[in-house]
Amino acid sequence: MWARLSRRGDLWEIVWAERSAHVPDMKGLGDLAVLLAQPGREVHCLDLAGAASPVDRGSLAGQLDGTQGGLGDVIDHQARTAYKQRVRELQEEIDDATEGGATDTAEHARAELDQLVTHLGSAYGLHGRVRQAGDPVERARSTVGWRIRNAIKRIEKADPDLAKHLRATVRTGIWCAYEPTDPVTWAVTAE
Repeated sequence: MWARLSRRGDLWEIVWAERSAHVPDMKGLGDLAVLLAQPGREVHCLDLAGAASPVDRGSLAGQLDGTQGGLGDVIDHQARTAYKQRVRELQEEIDDATEGGATDTAEHARAELDQLVTHLGSAYGLHGRVRQAGDPVERARSTVGWRIRNAIKRIEKADPDLAKHLRATVRTGIWCAYEPTDPVTWAVTAE
């Protein structure tokens, strides 16, 4: 398949599946352009964020895997222990309420458990490592991921099929990539 992404001033023109759409310029589209131009190649989030030049990245060498630097763990050991205990308590409460037929109590406990799991999910990264607060790599990962998701939402308004394709094939994180299952050749240009 052949596709095109080209920036002309303040607009990006996207040609996909013989359809053409125009989307206003935004940083996430620039990030997507980098990824689409080189399918299968991983690009570090710092490169996409423009947070550091390749020379500057040498000083961040110990932080490139997102495990060092910044202001310390997002969640400390004491909080992790307390959260684990609360998760166990909520699970027991749900089990007891379900067995006793107290559906309202079970639903309230499930809602609290869901909120707790969501909160904990944002504190942990790849392979269950605790995220680092203030880490330049973590900031870049978060920023680039948000920019790309926002750009795909914008694309969805113009071409829902392309947005679906991008959600399925663009991976974000410390290392980002465009990994289509079927070959797609993107012509990417910026004027």
